[in-house]
Amino acid sequence: MSNSYHTEIIPDADHAGQRVDNYILSKTKLPRPLIYKALRHRDIRVNKKKVGPSYRLVENDVIQIPKHYLTPIQESKPAPKNISWIQDCIFFEHPDFYVINKPNGLAVHGGSGDSFGLIELLRLHFNNSKLELIHRLDKETSGLILIAKKRSALTAISTLFAERTIQKTYLALLNGICRKKTLVQEPLRIDRIHGIRQATVARDGQAATTTFIPLFKQNQQTLCAVLPKTGRMHQIRAHALFLGMPIVGDKLYGHDETNKLHLHATKLEFTYQDELYTFEQEPPSFWDAALFNGWNLWKTINQHQN
Repeated sequence: MSNSYHTEIIPDADHAGQRVDNYILSKTKLPRPLIYKALRHRDIRVNKKKVGPSYRLVENDVIQIPKHYLTPIQESKPAPKNISWIQDCIFFEHPDFYVINKPNGLAVHGGSGDSFGLIELLRLHFNNSKLELIHRLDKETSGLILIAKKRSALTAISTLFAERTIQKTYLALLNGICRKKTLVQEPLRIDRIHGIRQATVARDGQAATTTFIPLFKQNQQTLCAVLPKTGRMHQIRAHALFLGMPIVGDKLYGHDETNKLHLHATKLEFTYQDELYTFEQEPPSFWDAALFNGWNLWKTINQHQN
């Protein structure tokens, strides 16, 4: 039996270059997992052809969405009433983008049990549906993340990520003693284990490179600056496990149910429109302050990076 399609035409160049999954998400509010499933099963098509979630839209593309996918949208949960606190998460505002200090425990987008994530809350707060995630952080990872205000910024900064010219620095508290700077170059494959997607080291996985730099040791734990060269799902967490030193508070990879995840996106540095931007943010208050007593965090990180 043929599907009854709702057809949506991309009207102008404003959405050219946007990922098809993000476009459908912003226009329909369908859960992201459902969008992925529909694309995989060819229920959602572009120009009558099957495309993957990462397909980039071209002006005047025609997206076909079966009507039965759109019916449940009316039953979606109402928006939260008080979201004024999201204003406190804005670390820096540029005419083209925001730098957000994302709290631990907040998903970057809705789906998989979260009705509203960071991007939906920001769109509501600013009444601006054009805001887009430029990159992602895990739900339990805190720290700096970039949000585009306009399509040109999304395209330009996404290109910087693709070309690996954005320097990302994380702080991670490892369970174990990391004695020296360690480079991990182990490919990662995404597997579904007990119904949960996880990254595992595997020969047939995607190339992944992470550098761990020990900064401070305390109580059989090591505070590390972490430099991921690639951006695979759960890359830092999986590579820390590979070293035999899972991150403190990592319930998925370290089976640590007693703490919050001690992984923080602490620094971003990149050049945009010929201007160098450097953003640095300390970890949230639940981290042990004793880890940072008596030494300069940023000076030490910069010394190791130069």
